[in-house]
Amino acid sequence: VASASKWPAGAAIAAAVAEGKLDPSAPLASWQPDLADPAKRTLTLLQLMSFTAGARSVQEGTPDLALDPRMPIAAAAAELLQEPLATEPGTEFAYGGWTQQVAAAWAVAATGEPLVALWNRTVRDAAGMHDSHLGHPRRPRDGHDLPNANLQAGLWTTPRDFARFLT
Repeated sequence: VASASKWPAGAAIAAAVAEGKLDPSAPLASWQPDLADPAKRTLTLLQLMSFTAGARSVQEGTPDLALDPRMPIAAAAAELLQEPLATEPGTEFAYGGWTQQVAAAWAVAATGEPLVALWNRTVRDAAGMHDSHLGHPRRPRDGHDLPNANLQAGLWTTPRDFARFLT
């Protein structure tokens, strides 16, 4: 469902917040203490998830979609954090981009669960979405248990399952 993935996939991140495993206001440096870029060190989970982290919009590129979905999500986040910021964090909305994948890696580190397992537990199973999986939009044959499943566009589902999520 391409970009409609953001809502149900983001619900898994929200579940980690609700479980007390993530603080939406904590700075990225609390998870990535060696991050050198001062602007990125102050990014919050809320900014990463709300498209206000200062990243380029999806119209200007999708480096998260170019990464191998079989690579470890922590390695993907490290690569994505090398991307330059386009604006000062918190000042502009830029739809899409790579920041939600970094948030997903942060959730994986905080919960100790692989991203797909976190999504399966908190969204898929809770909503009864048994004909759905979180994967990669450009690589459907890579499987259903990818360590770097794509948060912003990787949901494969049916209309009935998506309706289950919505209700």
